Amino acid sequence: MNTIGQRIKSLRGYVKLDQEEFSKKISCSKSYLVKMENDISTPSELCIRNISFVFGINYNWLLNGEGSLLQEYPTAESVYNTLSNSTLDESDMRFIHLYSKLSAEERKNIRDYYTKNYL
Repeated sequence: MNTIGQRIKSLRGYVKLDQEEFSKKISCSKSYLVKMENDISTPSELCIRNISFVFGINYNWLLNGEGSLLQEYPTAESVYNTLSNSTLDESDMRFIHLYSKLSAEERKNIRDYYTKNYL
C-alpha cells in the first residue's frame, strides 16, 4: 500500500467497520474519511495520531507504511523501568498500577471516555 489513504481503507477493512462507524470512532465526518481514503485530502497529524491510538496500530505504518500494522508493545519490565526513572510521583505510580489491574472491559471504558472527551 503506497498511500496513507490506502492504508486507512485497509485498516477500516481490518477492523470490519463501514465508513460511518469508522469516522465516528475517529471523530471525523464520513465525507472527510472518504476524501482521505481516496487521497483527495491528507489527514492532519492529530487525525493520524487519533487513528493510531483508537485502533492500537503502529503510527509509522499509518503515516508512511513502515513496520507492521499492529502496534508493538513494550514488556512490563521495560515499562516499569521507564516509569521508575520518570518524574511521576507516588500517586501517579499507584494510579498506573491500579489501572493495570482493571479488567479489559474496564480499561476499554476508560480509553473510550478519554477518546470521546479529550481527542
